Amino acid sequence: MKDSLESEQLYTVKLYKNDEKVTANLVQPTGTISASASKVESSDIVDLAKKVQEAHDFVQNRAFTRLSAIAEQIKFLRAQAEKALIEAKRDEELHNVACNFQKVPGKIYYLYQQRNGTKFFSMISPEEWGSLNENEFIAAYKLEADRSWTPESEIAKKASEYNNFGDIFLHRKTFSSISS
Repeated sequence: MKDSLESEQLYTVKLYKNDEKVTANLVQPTGTISASASKVESSDIVDLAKKVQEAHDFVQNRAFTRLSAIAEQIKFLRAQAEKALIEAKRDEELHNVACNFQKVPGKIYYLYQQRNGTKFFSMISPEEWGSLNENEFIAAYKLEADRSWTPESEIAKKASEYNNFGDIFLHRKTFSSISS
């Protein structure tokens, strides 16, 4: 046996991103070789243990960060689901309101309440009624193509969103025609 190391033990590690191979010592052997094994500095083992612990901590922190993001998405989706249920209930109630005409998507209808508490839809706005209206005006709604109702206060916002989506679909069609 030789008293000193002539060559160090090297390990080849394949990097994740670019398949580049790096050769490096994972532990720095020093000293002399005994009959049974080479001596390794205890500080090298401690350093390696620290690196393993750091890697473990990074993995845990990354998992926590990802789970936190998922939890936020769950909260958002829960709020969206609650909003969808509230809107569905409102839409169902509005579809059951008395109406003496056929409702057409894209039109705005005015919800009134008679003195006896009966609600009804009208095509006549409060301004058009003027002083002749004896009923309480409640709200105005636009009937959408999907038969949902949009409150008058949200019509402009919804139209803007619809136009933005239209632009997105227009651009997507442009991109798909280029790739064909």
